[in-house]
Amino acid sequence: MIKQIIKSNAPVSLDQIAAFENRWRIKLPEAYRSFLLKNNGGEPIPARFPITDMPYNPKGEIEVFFGLGAEIESEDLNWVLENLTVQQPTGVVPIARNPMGNYLCLDTSKPGGPIIYWDQKECWGDGNKIVFYPVVNSFEELLAVLED
Repeated sequence: MIKQIIKSNAPVSLDQIAAFENRWRIKLPEAYRSFLLKNNGGEPIPARFPITDMPYNPKGEIEVFFGLGAEIESEDLNWVLENLTVQQPTGVVPIARNPMGNYLCLDTSKPGGPIIYWDQKECWGDGNKIVFYPVVNSFEELLAVLED
């Protein structure tokens, strides 16, 4: 279970969240919107989470949750979506990165907004293969399963 967030970004408003949703034509789950209002990204403690069905890698680690208007450009939600080198499916939003540059994503196209792991290694080579692995069924569940 999440204990704290360190190195958060400057506070964000409901208007900024709504502008993000409008720009990307998505609707964020309420739990994730609340997380942005409270923390606006940052580094979670603890940071490890389960990855379902990923060969040889049953656990992942969050280096940082992205925020809106992040001081570090590569940790800004808009910047990440603008700079993806592979077109992700509609409604899939990278919300965090691991130390290897892979993404933890929120799938806003499905009820509850399941969390999925995007292994970037699969994009190497032809650049078209995108592989997602299930993590949990919601953002609330992600925060609940984080462990040391």
